[in-house]
Amino acid sequence: MAAEKKGVVLKEQPLFLRGMYLFNRIIHSFLGVSLVVIALLTLWLFMREICVTLIYKQKLVEGLLHALGTLLILWTVSELITTEIRYLAGHRLQVAVFVDVAIAATVRKILIADIEQMSLELRLFHLAALVGLGVIRWLLTCAVVEPEGRARQPGEKPSA
Repeated sequence: MAAEKKGVVLKEQPLFLRGMYLFNRIIHSFLGVSLVVIALLTLWLFMREICVTLIYKQKLVEGLLHALGTLLILWTVSELITTEIRYLAGHRLQVAVFVDVAIAATVRKILIADIEQMSLELRLFHLAALVGLGVIRWLLTCAVVEPEGRARQPGEKPSA
């Protein structure tokens, strides 16, 4: 029913706006395909890192930490694909997903800090960024709007 209502509203729009809507859909379709390609390449990179680590066994801990970092990237790409699917299906874009992506990237940086021999100041900066992102994510979670239009109160469970 929502698709029918959207189609009726779209037909009433001027040609330019309909063209912009179509162009936006094409761009988001391209983004979706690009995310699938990135996911496949990340999977390949993960498998390669695991194989190299297990075959050569020279730097087992470093290799496994890099593989874990690659898994975090894969998880991030998966979240972005899910968000793109939801957007193309007509749902709103959720800002919290982008905060989750930033959290995953920061956690990866913290995980491989020893391997990359980062300075203590840079490690503390990444830790502070992670805490800040966590607070932002928590605030976004508290401000989730229920379908009835009222904001969910902190500590209140979402309705089913």
